[in-house]
Amino acid sequence: MKRWKGCKVCILLAVGWLVLSAVGYMEKDDVYAGYTVDTRTTPYFELVFAGLHDGIYPWSAPRKQTVASEAETAGQGAQPGSASDQTVEAAGQPGEGGNGDAAGTAEEPPKPKEFVEVGDDYFADALFIGDSRTVGLRDYGHMDNASFFASVGLTVYDMWDKTITAKLAPGNLVTESDGTADSEAAGDGSGEDQIVSDGTDQSEEAQAALDGAEQSGEAQVATEPVVEQMTLEEVLTTRHFGKIYLQIGINEMGTGTVDTFMKKYEEAVQRIGELQPDAIIYVEAIMKVGKEKSETDPIFNNAGITERNDRIAQLADGQKIFYIDMNEVVCDEEGNLSAEESFDQLHLYGGNYGLWVDFLKTKGIEK
Repeated sequence: MKRWKGCKVCILLAVGWLVLSAVGYMEKDDVYAGYTVDTRTTPYFELVFAGLHDGIYPWSAPRKQTVASEAETAGQGAQPGSASDQTVEAAGQPGEGGNGDAAGTAEEPPKPKEFVEVGDDYFADALFIGDSRTVGLRDYGHMDNASFFASVGLTVYDMWDKTITAKLAPGNLVTESDGTADSEAAGDGSGEDQIVSDGTDQSEEAQAALDGAEQSGEAQVATEPVVEQMTLEEVLTTRHFGKIYLQIGINEMGTGTVDTFMKKYEEAVQRIGELQPDAIIYVEAIMKVGKEKSETDPIFNNAGITERNDRIAQLADGQKIFYIDMNEVVCDEEGNLSAEESFDQLHLYGGNYGLWVDFLKTKGIEK
């Protein structure tokens, strides 16, 4: 009897495997058309599980139909309230103070802001968000005055859920009273060195220290970075940033489709903009991989990276969101991550992160 029960379990597992494999095979060109699978090493039922992870079911509309629907929706214009819709509306507002003939004439869209060269101090109010590549920038880029929310394996799918070790530059705390950064609020706004306050009540001793600093002309400022376990939302709601850099996407290559990735990516950019409305947002290209890896890996290859980078670039508006591509300084003439710059065809040598930093210094934006 026990042997019969064991056989029934084996039979059920075998039947389930066959059914899922059949579903994956039959729908590989329709429902799961956007997924990448290497049939030499991966069974077709993996497509079904990957789809379930992304909310795509065997009875979902085929990808071809979905893409057609998206194209039709795009032809009808962006949904009300979307970023693109707001941009179009802003550009199409009639000029104020004009006569009746000019009332219906759309204003010309503002010219895209141009990049300028900047120094190290440009990054004092910058936050870098990213995966292991940004971890390398944090550890080897010598950007001691910048803030970082970076972790190995971070993705757009979990960046809002993870609690990681954030490294935050001193100052820029948001005060409870007026929501401004403490580096601006703790002083007269004259631009001179100011005392950084943590928003707590000052004791007589602390006040005496403040008075002494004012009389001597020497301000007491926090100099050590804050290293603390935080979520991204906690970072963005307790600090005030002038620039935010997002460099993420390599870990997502084997999950979902370009469309599902971009949906989460766009949501992340929108959420960052909502929490930091005064910040410039840099969407950075995904760094490419080495030639050998690109030519042999069915998932982590430069063709797939380029496809995603092209979509990321479309988010730039030249006013608040800017696309920058550091691949131009770390890749060879064939467009692959240079073997001279990388030790594993994925990450830069520690001594080569200066290339990335120097590139960033050519992409400043004047507000």
